[in-house]
Amino acid sequence: MVEVAHRQPSWMGIKVKDLALFALAVQNAAVIMFVRYSRTMPPVGGQRYFSSTAVFLTEMIKFALCLTIALYDVSRNLPPTSSVLSLFKVLSGAVFTGDSWKLAIPAIIFTLQNSLQYIALSHLDAPTAQITYQLKLAFTAIFGILAFRKPLSLRNWAMLGLLMLGVAVTYIPSADPTGFSFAKEVHARRSITKSLARDTVDFTKRSATYEGIQEDEGLEHPPVYASLGLLAALGSCCLSGLAGVILERIFKDSKSPSSLWVRNIQLSFYSLFPALFIGVIFIDGEEVAKVGVFQGYNWVVWTTIGLQALGGVLVAICVFYADNLAKTTATSISVILTIVASVLFFDFPVTTKLLVGAILSVIAANLFKGKDRSRPPPIKIAKYESTTIDRRPSIIAGEQDPNTLPLPTALQTEEARSTSRPSSPRGHSRGPQGKGKSPKRSA
Repeated sequence: MVEVAHRQPSWMGIKVKDLALFALAVQNAAVIMFVRYSRTMPPVGGQRYFSSTAVFLTEMIKFALCLTIALYDVSRNLPPTSSVLSLFKVLSGAVFTGDSWKLAIPAIIFTLQNSLQYIALSHLDAPTAQITYQLKLAFTAIFGILAFRKPLSLRNWAMLGLLMLGVAVTYIPSADPTGFSFAKEVHARRSITKSLARDTVDFTKRSATYEGIQEDEGLEHPPVYASLGLLAALGSCCLSGLAGVILERIFKDSKSPSSLWVRNIQLSFYSLFPALFIGVIFIDGEEVAKVGVFQGYNWVVWTTIGLQALGGVLVAICVFYADNLAKTTATSISVILTIVASVLFFDFPVTTKLLVGAILSVIAANLFKGKDRSRPPPIKIAKYESTTIDRRPSIIAGEQDPNTLPLPTALQTEEARSTSRPSSPRGHSRGPQGKGKSPKRSA
């Protein structure tokens, strides 16, 4: 009888796992594109938005999304007559009990990582940054070795080397000795009428000698420092790997199992405090008090924040329905999507070294988590076959080994050959030649 396989949930005939992985790939590419454009587009109202406020609002929206899903999950296990207060009471008991306080450490690290992402994409173009972010896999593997004492195979070390080579190829300097060869600014497609109108307004509004012209030009065309962007991207990858390994260690050592959505609520809740007090108040507090929290915001910034908040939910769904290998594949697909979108929407010049770096990093990232296709170990059959020298203790004479079948004796063999059937009369032949002939009678 054939066993019926466990069916995964689907939507319109497509598995939820495949939908989540595709959505994660699109989300990863879209976040990189929107963050990059939001940090290089002309400022809104003469002021560029503060990345610290964007990080804080991202955690707020993520917390609200995960809280809503967790409340729905809890309500399914309670009677229909349960009140909203009882739902929050049950959920708060699951969130703030056990080892939930330990998640404050990875939450702080994740918040710092998100802040470094804004810095990196302010100085790196989207494809280069996306390829660099593949190094998260290398940092995660290294921190995993230190935390879990699990050595990597030679094949995985080779894949890490290939991944680093792909990233290094992307940063090979061009013939221009002043810096790297990637684009210094975003060239978004716009109509000639809008471009001329904007240039005319700028020309009539200002003089070439007015005070503060350098600050205004810095807002319109922010300076790009490739080295700073590279350091921020490497720091973001390092912090991402460190936080992931710490999170895995906490989950493995936890004695009180919690649902995936409860864990996301805990992470988002503890991320609110460093994002608010360190980012918004301590770093940008003086400027925020002057111009306001939402100064410089438009639909691009709000879309960026929404996409980043959605990413936390998609990662949780992918972890639940898929595995880490599938998530790595989705991240690799996002590299290709980012390059294609940069060419279509921003006229990004694709170079040979960028393509080579992207191909090497994608191949290495996908082969790193794959299973080694080595031959299976031979089956040990020594205990099933008898050897020339029997190592078992000798059997005492006259006793039968209980592990073997008894051999027949000589008497039993003779009895087996005999039959209870009466013998034929003397002189009677039972062969074919004796058929139909009666025995001769003696005179």
